[in-house]
Amino acid sequence: LLNPDTIVKPGAFDKLVEFMDKHPEAGAVGPRLLNPNGTLQRSCLSFPTLPALFFRNIFVEALLPWNPVTKKYLLADFAHDRVAEVDQPMGAALLVPRKVMDKVGLMDEKIHIFFDEVDWCCRIRQAGYNIYFTPEAEIIHYGGAMVKKWSPFRLSREWNQSRDYYFKKHYGTWARNLLWISDFLKVIIVLAVLLGLILLLRLLWNIIGSEA
Repeated sequence: LLNPDTIVKPGAFDKLVEFMDKHPEAGAVGPRLLNPNGTLQRSCLSFPTLPALFFRNIFVEALLPWNPVTKKYLLADFAHDRVAEVDQPMGAALLVPRKVMDKVGLMDEKIHIFFDEVDWCCRIRQAGYNIYFTPEAEIIHYGGAMVKKWSPFRLSREWNQSRDYYFKKHYGTWARNLLWISDFLKVIIVLAVLLGLILLLRLLWNIIGSEA
């Protein structure tokens, strides 16, 4: 699996295949991804959980990025400098053996983007295989080249639809419904903050006007 917005560094494919040959228990392996300027691009996550996405929706992740739920989901302590078993390497570059695809199947075509590789890795793990990250193979990834062309509304819509399908598929309708509740809370929080800013600006305007 390889995104079109990538540049494969020399020997990367050979190293991935070599790694897979040495690890017959592996169902997938992801390389180290680099930004175009050569810096590390964090590319491994734990499988998403309801608490993790709930925290993201109600801005806990943004306000308290080092909370244990977010740290576990984002693998915040993983330096991407060693071979490790992980849940989901980024789908920008992922090697999956044919025998695994024959057993697990291909990616779910009902997921257009975002959670497609998450679902695939989840099914590979459920089939009894391990999933690995190796820094020995490196690929440059121009992250988000496609979605940068989208409007914020389309980006949010596509992400939410993919998220909802994944959670309904793996956890049930109740999980999807809880995420909808968190979406509603997010809207309430944003509106409350905007209203607070408007009232604050109005108060400041009245104070400036009275002093004048």
